Amino acid sequence: MTLADTTVASDITAGSDGSWSASFVVPALPSGAYPVLASGSVTSRPDILEDTFNIGLHLTLGTTSGIPGTAVGIDGRGFGKREKDITITYDGATVASGIVADRLGTFSATFVVPPSGAGQHVIQVSSATADNDLASEIGFKVVPGMAVDLTSGPPGTSVDVSGSGFKARSNEITISYDNKPVLTDVAADPEGEFRVSFVIPPSSAGLHQITVSEPLTTNATSPQRGFSPHFPYG
Repeated sequence: MTLADTTVASDITAGSDGSWSASFVVPALPSGAYPVLASGSVTSRPDILEDTFNIGLHLTLGTTSGIPGTAVGIDGRGFGKREKDITITYDGATVASGIVADRLGTFSATFVVPPSGAGQHVIQVSSATADNDLASEIGFKVVPGMAVDLTSGPPGTSVDVSGSGFKARSNEITISYDNKPVLTDVAADPEGEFRVSFVIPPSSAGLHQITVSEPLTTNATSPQRGFSPHFPYG
């Protein structure tokens, strides 16, 4: 069996009634309609009615979730041969442009997830000639992330905590130190980001955990960073 003159399945055996079935992997080809043909040791190609297989746009992400700032690889197939001016958008905002497909209608690119709130976001790939909007769309899930400006210091140290990828405009964010809240009702901006500071409470030596959480989250889904108190010699 061939697709666009490329063998995609072989060594197929027909049953006693002359029927058979087979599956094949679609090779990389530019968008368009391609003939599917079959022939055998007894039945020649002209004796078999051909069918048509339509190749459209298909997208694959290197990762489907992450925090804002994540670099995401994206592969596209089914575009035009050496198609130019391919553009990637994230929730309608351009994150990559000027991409050119190869002779097989495929491309590989990378974009950085912009500041955005938690949840699903829409990635679209388009060009001046792409006409399959449904196939050129794929989802990306933003999850919360955090950073601290210090990872060690004596008790009483002020630590800056920043977060991204939280629910947009949430005002129920809690900062905890070893699971004990030190700041509550922290508010995120429209892009799910915040920045606050708190003072490290009296602590023993060793590693302690700073956690940022929202309602309905658990320690498994809440971002954490370690902090190790140290004590000056007195």
